[in-house]
Amino acid sequence: MQIQQRFPVTLKCGILERKQPVTEQGSLLPSFADAQALTFDTDVSKVAIHFAVTWHSSGYRSMAKKWFSADVGCIKHGKTIREYLKFLCLRNEDSSLKPTPMLWFVWHSHMLRSQSYATVCKRLFGNIVDHNVFVDMPESFSDSTSFDGMLTDFDVRQLKEKVDAETLDEVHAELLGVLSLEALTKDSKFFERLFSSELAELGYEEVEKVLTDTTFQSLILALYKCFLYGVGSQNSRAGPTPAIDWFWHSHMLQVRSYHATCRCLFGRPLHHRPFTSTTSSEEKAAMAIATKHMWLDNFGFLPSDVLKCFAASNRSVAVDFSVVFSDVCATTADYDDDDTTVVVDKDNCNRECWINTICEGISDDW
Repeated sequence: MQIQQRFPVTLKCGILERKQPVTEQGSLLPSFADAQALTFDTDVSKVAIHFAVTWHSSGYRSMAKKWFSADVGCIKHGKTIREYLKFLCLRNEDSSLKPTPMLWFVWHSHMLRSQSYATVCKRLFGNIVDHNVFVDMPESFSDSTSFDGMLTDFDVRQLKEKVDAETLDEVHAELLGVLSLEALTKDSKFFERLFSSELAELGYEEVEKVLTDTTFQSLILALYKCFLYGVGSQNSRAGPTPAIDWFWHSHMLQVRSYHATCRCLFGRPLHHRPFTSTTSSEEKAAMAIATKHMWLDNFGFLPSDVLKCFAASNRSVAVDFSVVFSDVCATTADYDDDDTTVVVDKDNCNRECWINTICEGISDDW
């Protein structure tokens, strides 16, 4: 199967316009305009900025090194997951209850593994426990108070009455794997990777620069809508770029809003499944190909093209992308019928090198 040539696209006032290609069956493929018509009941851009700014201003980065150091992390990991479950149980009963900074971080990591979070919440409570970045994210991570130390005798009695101890033990055992030290450590470095890779290449080495650039925020939001629409409407295994992943993380942290939006638009939640150390290079390569396939077939461009042009224009709103999209042809790749087997030309490229190349630009957190 050959990926189609990219279609001419022009950026006018932040809106990409193109002629819609037609499938072999004669139906129109999803367009950029269709994606931009998606509406959310939360301002994802504002959530993303608040998330990033609070993360960087809170002193969290230095605390994370202490929390997840090998000698401390292994000892406290099981206890921390246990405290997190206690907090979640009480939070379900009292939405005003606030977590300690450490428990908020574990909570945030669990919400980013959205399928596990939804499953655990429904198993324990029959509903999804909500979270709001503006209200629930601690503004300071210097507080090391234990959550157990915050519990009153009433809280302890309430826990015993509301949740079966055996069920809680089973969920705890499951979460030790889902929220492993590896997973938590990886999540703690997300913004560090984001602002030292893709955003740094665009001239945004610090979150403060993004904070004041509403044009860039609008551009990432537009690309995020494309990604969500492409994945949701076609059940694609496409992955996000780091910047799109940032907005996706932010949207997922508005838990009920995100799940309601996905169900309203696509009839189901779109789950986020971060890579782990056991994810094979073949899986990553197949996902990367699915990503390029989704963007090129549906929108006629890759997000990396848009961001590079944006950077080349000195981050100006008056960018004409039509030259780029009309002159550049898509990379071609061969697939089998279910798009899972990657066919590599061993005569022309080293397999490992090829996989690294095809995965370039995809967030490591997908």
